[in-house]
Amino acid sequence: MDDYTELTGEVPALMRGGTLELADLGGPDAERSTGLILTWHDKLVFALDSNAIPLGAQGKQDVRAFVGIGGHLDGDEGWGQAVVREALEEANCPVMLGDSVVTYLCREDELPRPLAYRWAEPHRPLLVWVATFMLRRGPERQRTPVTMVNAVFRAAALGRPTPGAEIAALLLLDQETLLYAHAAPRSLAHLLARGAQIIGQAPTAETLIAPGGSAYFYAQWLVWQDNG
Repeated sequence: MDDYTELTGEVPALMRGGTLELADLGGPDAERSTGLILTWHDKLVFALDSNAIPLGAQGKQDVRAFVGIGGHLDGDEGWGQAVVREALEEANCPVMLGDSVVTYLCREDELPRPLAYRWAEPHRPLLVWVATFMLRRGPERQRTPVTMVNAVFRAAALGRPTPGAEIAALLLLDQETLLYAHAAPRSLAHLLARGAQIIGQAPTAETLIAPGGSAYFYAQWLVWQDNG
């Protein structure tokens, strides 16, 4: 039985699919991206990214974000192809994607909900999140609102993850500690005391850390399930 059925006691018609393309969720100018809920042994693996926005703590200059491994689609890549490539580039490890019976749509100020959409790839994402950020774009690198549509897959690492060229460090933590950091920004020292691990160049112990991107929306989804 899937998690949605366990919560509601019924199998939603939305699980049967639909005609919506994921890219359409953000409008014609939306950027397509991917993320991973990546596991290695008993830990979730996220990237510490100095450029990422810690959702839930926006506007706080002293908070650093950790996010799901992933990135933009290149050319005609499929969503699954892109996230497998990104795992090799950002975490130096091959991954095995998992399939999800139900895909949930997540937005920052809304409850997750099951999503019907057209899909032809072997593995369906667990989550699709849509959010708008002020990002630097164009030849003059001016900040402009950019809407992103991100497909988030479950995956298992098939080797020990290590930071790729664009990633300073990986943060490994369990699900309980992810929810602890989602509730409020926490210092790295507090996360390490709860069993979190850093692979790569660790920030100072006093650095406040909070989830962004796929890490944030996965935590949001977990909270919603717990409250269901």
